[in-house]
Amino acid sequence: MHKLIAIGLVAVFAAGVGASSAHAEGLRISKGVWQKFAEYKNKLTPSSDEYFAASSDGGWASSTDKEQVIKDCQQYANSPCVLFAHNDEILVPYNVR
Repeated sequence: MHKLIAIGLVAVFAAGVGASSAHAEGLRISKGVWQKFAEYKNKLTPSSDEYFAASSDGGWASSTDKEQVIKDCQQYANSPCVLFAHNDEILVPYNVR
């Protein structure tokens, strides 16, 4: 019984290490999505309350609705979309590829 618990703990720890290194790398976005984010930022005004979502495979969307922006992005993406920015504040680690 103790061996099974030890094996389970090792497996959980190993999975956590992989997840941590993937998270540290951040969301990979394409240059095209980065360009769309730049266009989105240029349209913001001081009174804006906008969200920008992106995926690692090129999906993106912007909306005033925090939940809807993820749904809209997911329509054009095969990988999960994440909330990338609120107004011009980037919310997740990222890198442009």
